[in-house]
Amino acid sequence: MDTLIIHSNSGGFFSNCNILLSNIIIYFNNYQKLPLKITTQNLFLIYKSNHEQDLYNLLFYIDSTDIEYIKNIRFNNQDFENQFSDYKLLNLNDIQPFFQKYFKPTPIILNNVDFLLNKYNIDINDEICGVFYRGNDKVKETQKSPYSEFILKAKELLEKNNKIKFIVQTDELEFLKVFLTEFPNSIYFQEVPAICSSNNTNCGQQLKNEYKLKHTIDFLSIIYIFSKLKYLITTSGNCEIFITFYRNNTNNLFQYLNKNKYIHGSLNKEYNENNKQVWY
Repeated sequence: MDTLIIHSNSGGFFSNCNILLSNIIIYFNNYQKLPLKITTQNLFLIYKSNHEQDLYNLLFYIDSTDIEYIKNIRFNNQDFENQFSDYKLLNLNDIQPFFQKYFKPTPIILNNVDFLLNKYNIDINDEICGVFYRGNDKVKETQKSPYSEFILKAKELLEKNNKIKFIVQTDELEFLKVFLTEFPNSIYFQEVPAICSSNNTNCGQQLKNEYKLKHTIDFLSIIYIFSKLKYLITTSGNCEIFITFYRNNTNNLFQYLNKNKYIHGSLNKEYNENNKQVWY
């Protein structure tokens, strides 16, 4: 079998990306080689304005570099669920060749990144901290952080380095208002607006057809920008782990993770009822 066919769920954009990356690595481990062809037509269904769109090949390009099989690839040595695990335990060196091959952004994304950096006057070499808060329906998969935890962490970082500026991105309007009240000079990318807090929906599910492609390009561009910032305060999930993959390190990364006992109906191997740690 030389073709890898990916069957998507109705999840978010980076959930689909994580499904793709995981399936490529599973294929590689099983067959000790890369697939000759990957069918991505069934990915990103809620982000397509029509079923014929192939968003993967529009937004990413596949590098021609081959990857030699040496050993089975694992996201982490403990086989924890990857998006809700301690990112400092990720085997980034092992994952990176696959990530670099299959998730390089196309010029459409890179040009949009430049546009956003210019529009908001952002120099990624400055002392900038990205604050990424994913709320809304993510509460179904992990325990939501109180807003105060993120405010305190940002203040703590600012006390150590008063030159830090914040870029905040969130899908919860309430969090955005609280954060901008505390840090009014922060930058927020208005291209991807937040919505009122809800346990039953996310921004992607509320998009009209004519806005889907632009939203997806802007959101991927913002994730890519966040990966280039010096500091990162973040929740845990598919968006956040892809920021980490693009970042390819966990330096100056402050990850909020309040672990559930069960994930997707299965026991969470990383859960320990005696462990009260939430920042990693």
